[in-house]
Amino acid sequence: ANLAKRLDWLNQELGDKAYLMGDFSVADPYLFTCLNWANYHQRTLESWTNVVAFMERVRARPATQQALKEEGLI
Repeated sequence: ANLAKRLDWLNQELGDKAYLMGDFSVADPYLFTCLNWANYHQRTLESWTNVVAFMERVRARPATQQALKEEGLI
């Protein structure tokens, strides 16, 4: 229940912004990493459409792709 409240807040905060602070910042890769842990706990984020869109944007960045490959995550 606490996690859902925080994801509700995050979903609203992202709103029409591409990234947490508007422009890409150091907060975004960290947030991506934390949210990506949901996969390992068999949790879905699909109820939070802005969060899902954020994850897709960050995942598509070349540096993210490289990091995920180097970590053996893709």
